Parts: sequence; structure tokens; C-alpha cells
Amino acid sequence: MVMVGIKDVAALAGVSISTVSYVMTGKRPIGAKTRQRVLQAARDLGYLAKNGSPAPLNGETHFVALSSPVHDSTSYTNYCAYFLNFLKAARQLGYETLLLTEETGDEQLRSIIDTGMVDGVALMDVTMNDPRIELAQFSTIPFISIGHPMDEINVPCIDTDFIEMGEMIMQTLHRNGHDRILFIGGKKIDYERAGGANYLIRLRTSMHAAAARYGIHIDEEFTDNDDFDAAENLLERFISDKKIQRS
Repeated sequence: MVMVGIKDVAALAGVSISTVSYVMTGKRPIGAKTRQRVLQAARDLGYLAKNGSPAPLNGETHFVALSSPVHDSTSYTNYCAYFLNFLKAARQLGYETLLLTEETGDEQLRSIIDTGMVDGVALMDVTMNDPRIELAQFSTIPFISIGHPMDEINVPCIDTDFIEMGEMIMQTLHRNGHDRILFIGGKKIDYERAGGANYLIRLRTSMHAAAARYGIHIDEEFTDNDDFDAAENLLERFISDKKIQRS
């Protein structure tokens, strides 16, 4: 195996060895574009993973980033509360918020970090295989994830225990004597889009695992409509099926 060294990073970035050293140690200020080029070269060569993160830029910006990629299935009503409360809390602590909404959020986020625009990052709408998590693990600044990805990571996560929630749901249904239930999901794309919405997948997977143990059959229906009439029509259709137990 070929060992990657600082000379290789310098050659790929087209800078001197001392410039790479200054980026990694923070001993001297380096221009944003040069710093970004050096960091990208280090990532491409696997240098950061072996040698740790570079030193952060000197001084604080008093800006934090809230990364929440917007996609076709984004529920603006639900996320509005998160956005507004994050902004309010950050401002109370003396920070302004930079909102990042690009669907390919890792590229946008990498640029923001490398140019030293923010002091920290909060990730929202974290998927099971979220590319932003890898960036967070080798970042120069603090990260926190609102939502837990598939694998264990060294980034602090804030999340509801959806696996335990699914178990408790099925325990309750089993205890009350139900052997067939209807699971009504939201937009099916949320269960299928690249990476998968972690909280939906975790809950549904947990429910199915528990149902298998308790001998409960799960019927499933997904709806792309958020209006009351659509929900009412769906329930009426399944209520007429006498095979389905309801709680």
C-alpha cells in the first residue's frame, strides 16, 4: 500500500509543502480558495482520514449553518417549526444562521466549511446513508446531527428512538388482542428516495420485526395526499374490510 504524504497533497493541489502545512496547522493564514484546494486534495488522497482534521481558521464568525436539503417530498409545514426555533435559539446565543437547502447538500456544505464561513453545523433531514455524515466526521468545526444515520458515527446525534417506538406500538396492539392492522404511511417516495428518510424507515422496519414475533399481519397503504378527505376515504375503504382489526 502506497503511503500518502504531505508532498503528495502539495503536488495535487499545486502548492508548496509549507502551504499545506499552514493549512493543516493553522500557524499562518491562507487564502480561502487555496485552503479549499488543499483540503480537497487531502480528501481525494485520503490524507485527512489518516492524519486527522486540519486546524480551524482563526477567529469566530458567529455564524452557524443549518443544512437541510430541500427535495420534492419536503414537508414545509413540518420543517418551518424547526427552522424558526433554530434561528431563535441561535440568535439568543449570539449567532446568526446560514440556511443551506441544496439537495446535494454535501458539496455546498464542504465549500462553506473550507472557506471558514461558519463556526458549526447542524444537519437536518438526515438519511440512512447521508453523504454529509462522512464530511462531518473529518470536519474542522463542530457538527451535530438531528436524526441518526444507519451506521454508528462519532458525531453527536439528537433523535427520537423510533426503533423502540415501533416495538412499543406492536406490544400494545398484541396485548390488546389484535392480529391484523393497517399501517398508513405518508408519501411513498419518503420510503424510497436515495438514502431513505431514517425515521420513517426505522419505525416501519421495527414494526415489521416486532409484528413477525407477535404473529401480527400488517396491511400497508401509502398516500401522497395530505388533505382530510383523502385520509377519510382511505379509512372508509379499509373499515369496510372486516378482516382488518382496528384499535
